Amino acid sequence: MKLSLKKSNLDYLLLLGIISIAILEGALAKWFGVPMTVSMVFRDFLGVLLVCRFFYLKKFKVFPILSAILLVWSVLIISVALLQSMSLSLPIIVSLIGLRFWLLYLWISLSIASLVSFDKFSKSLKFLVYFLIIMTPLVYYQSTLPPSHFLNSDPALEGVGVFILAGDIVRATGTFSFTSGFTYFLVVIIPLVYSFKGLCRDKKIRILSVLCLILMVVFSGSRSTIIWFSIMTLAWLMAEVFSGRMSARYLLVIPFISLVVYFGVTIIFENNIDAYISRFESASEAEKISSRILAIFFGEPYVFNDFKLFGNGIGAGSNAGAIFLSGERGFSLAETEPGRVHLEAGLVGIVWTLIKWVSCILGFIWSFKILIKKKDSFPFLLSLSVFYSFISWPMSGQLSANFFGYFLLTIFLSQYKFYSNKSNVNF
Repeated sequence: MKLSLKKSNLDYLLLLGIISIAILEGALAKWFGVPMTVSMVFRDFLGVLLVCRFFYLKKFKVFPILSAILLVWSVLIISVALLQSMSLSLPIIVSLIGLRFWLLYLWISLSIASLVSFDKFSKSLKFLVYFLIIMTPLVYYQSTLPPSHFLNSDPALEGVGVFILAGDIVRATGTFSFTSGFTYFLVVIIPLVYSFKGLCRDKKIRILSVLCLILMVVFSGSRSTIIWFSIMTLAWLMAEVFSGRMSARYLLVIPFISLVVYFGVTIIFENNIDAYISRFESASEAEKISSRILAIFFGEPYVFNDFKLFGNGIGAGSNAGAIFLSGERGFSLAETEPGRVHLEAGLVGIVWTLIKWVSCILGFIWSFKILIKKKDSFPFLLSLSVFYSFISWPMSGQLSANFFGYFLLTIFLSQYKFYSNKSNVNF
C-alpha cells in the first residue's frame, strides 16, 4: 500500500516541481546567480519524466483522440524541422529549440491532465493562489524601490534594471526575471481567484486572494493585464448571473463597489495611477490600437510579404534560437505569435494557427454548455484565458509564455476530464 501511495504521489510531486521552478527560476537567476539555462533544463527534465510515465503507464487511453492527433502532429513537426535544418543549413540546436517550444509542453500538458488525479491537481491550483498571496508583499516592495535596486534587477539586461512605467515607477516582476513572465502568471491566476470558492472554504483567504490580485495588477505596470483583468471581471459577473448563481440585483451594487475600489486605489497608489495614465497616453500616440489588435491576431503586415511556403526554420524566431543565429537575444522574425509561427513553419504554421482557433472555439462552446448545465463558471473563464494565451502570447518563442500558456491548457483538460466523469473521456 505504501509503495502504491508513493507512485501515485510521484506525478503530483513532479507537477509541483515544474510549477515551482517556473515561478522561481527568475528569482534564482536574479538574486542567487543560478543560470536560467540550468533551471530551465531541470524543469524540462521533470516534464520529460512525466511524458515517459504517460507512455509507460499507457495513459494515452484517457484522451485517445487527442493523443492520436498529437502523435501525428509531432511526427509532422519533427519531419519539417529536420527538412528545414538540412535544406536551410540551420544549426541543429536551433531545430531542437524549436521542437522544445512547439511540442514538449504540449505533451507535458496532456501527460499531467492524464496522470494527476483531479483532487491532486486542485491542490496544485491552490498552491498557485497561495503563491500569489505570498508574492504580493515582495511586488509591493519592488514598486517602492528605485530601478537600480538589486530586487529590481534583470539578468537579461545585465543588471541595468527593469522596464520603467513612467518616471521612477518600475514595472514589478515579483520572482520572475522579466515583466512579461509576471503578467502571464497573473493571467493564469485570475480565473483561479474568481473560482477559489470551490478550492478553499476559508472566506477570509478568498477575500485576501482577491485583494492581492488587484494589487498585483496595479503593480504590474501592464496595460494588457489591466484590460484583461477588467474583461475577465466582467465575464465572471455575467457568467455568475447567467448561471443563476448570482442574482441580477447584485449587479446594482457592483458600480458602487467599483467606485470605492477605484478611489481607494487612486488615493493609496497615486504615483502608480499617474504613471499608468502617462503610459497609456504615450502608447496611444505611438501606435493605433486597431493596428495592434490586428497584428496580435493575424501577424504584422510585413509577414505576408516575407512569407515562405516552407518557412525559415522552426525555432529560428524564438529568443533562444536568435542567440545561435545572430548572437543577440530577441524575436528575429516577428514579435507577434501568428507572425512568428507563419515565418518559422510556413504553411504548417498557418495550419497550427487554424488548429488553435478551432480548438479554442470548440473549448468555448463546451465550457458554455457546462456553464448552463452545471452552473460552473470556471471552465468558461478558463476557455477565455486559453484563447487569450494561445492567440496572443509568444508561446513558440518565450519561456514563460510557453509554460503558462500550456499550463492553462492543462487546467482546461483537467476540467474536461472531471466533467466527463469516466476514465476514458473519448476526446
